[in-house]
Formats: sequence, C-alpha cells, structure tokens
Amino acid sequence: MFNIEVTEDIEPKKLDIDEKEFPGFKVLVKYLPPDVLTKMQAKCQETVRGVRGQADRSQTDTLRWSRMIVEKAVLGWEGLKLEYLEAMLPITAGTREAVKKAGGTVPFDIEAAKVLAVRASDRVFMGPVVRFVTDWAHYNEEAKVEEKNESAA
Repeated sequence: MFNIEVTEDIEPKKLDIDEKEFPGFKVLVKYLPPDVLTKMQAKCQETVRGVRGQADRSQTDTLRWSRMIVEKAVLGWEGLKLEYLEAMLPITAGTREAVKKAGGTVPFDIEAAKVLAVRASDRVFMGPVVRFVTDWAHYNEEAKVEEKNESAA
C-alpha cells in the first residue's frame, strides 16, 4: 500500500482583496484543509425548530462560522486605509479619529478582522478570504504566481 503523507506546514500567503477597489490592501492568510473546515463547521451547527409540524432542521450559524474562519485563517493585513474601511462599512467618528491617529491605516487586530467578517459585504472581505483559504488549487496557484514574480525580479 502506498502511503500519502500530507504536510501541515503550509506557508501563509498574502491575498490581494481587490486590487482595483482597494489597491495595496493585502490580507495574510493560511490554507485550511477540508478536514479542519468540516470540524469547524460542525461546531457552528444549530438546530432550528420546525414550524407547524415540520421537522427540526440543522443550519450553520453563519456569524459564528465567519468569526471562526477569521480566527483560524487570518494572520494579519497591511494597507487597510481609512477610505477603504469607510467604503466597506459605516464607521463611527471615534473609529475614524483612531485610524487617523494610527497614520491613516487600520492596524491589524483579530477583533477588527471579525467585525469586517460579519459586517462588511462578503464581496469585499469574507468572500475572497474564504475562497482563498478553502480551495487548495486556488491557494497553490497563487503561490506559483508569487514564485514566478519573485524569480522574475
């Protein structure tokens, strides 16, 4: 029998969130294999009681799922400017001032990442992150592009 060993030592990658809309905003993420995702998703299941004779059903608590993805896969970011944050979600004057005091960019914080995960449009944050960290072919292809760009430089 041939034994296939799978490595857990996978280098994190920088993901361009949306180069056209948010140039320079990159999120450092790591790949999550399917078995890890399955265990995470199982922890996010909740039972919804059936109505009028319908059977109870299980569904994913999407807010909890989004927070868990961020906790496990998002390691940092760079280039999240105040103008990008304002385009992603409505922020308070206090947040605006704090970002200005931090030099105009939002420093990475896991709690801030969770806010983006659950409050910003999937199109601008969670969608790209989830696609990148759950799809090995996509993750690996990005790695090949990075290697090619580095060797050309």
